[in-house]
Amino acid sequence: MLFARAAWALAKFAVHAYCEAHMFFRAFLAPATAQFTGAQRLVVQSSIYIMGLLICVWMYSSRATQCCVAVREALGCTPNVMDACVNVEPGEGCEVLMRATKRFLPPKWKCNAFPARGNLRHTFAVIGIQ
Repeated sequence: MLFARAAWALAKFAVHAYCEAHMFFRAFLAPATAQFTGAQRLVVQSSIYIMGLLICVWMYSSRATQCCVAVREALGCTPNVMDACVNVEPGEGCEVLMRATKRFLPPKWKCNAFPARGNLRHTFAVIGIQ
């Protein structure tokens, strides 16, 4: 019972400290009489939302390119994504290659580029970046 209370107190302290330090939560969880105006809260919210979207787009487009290069190398092609490869004309890129090569890949081939699905460290890194 003592351990449960100590764990609860530690978790409560950690969440409270995180909310106080995080600019999004600090602006939106502040009391109505705080120094934040409605416009400041709107700017904070919209800029954080847009920044989060941009970070996600950047991370997952980077992952797609890294996975495409890994597929090309597994098939024995050059790492340049616009070169010709197995049943793919030059300039067609990764989408056609990924669709056409599922049967050519080794069994259970998996792309482990950052952020890999199922990797807990990558998940926490993505949350930390955002």
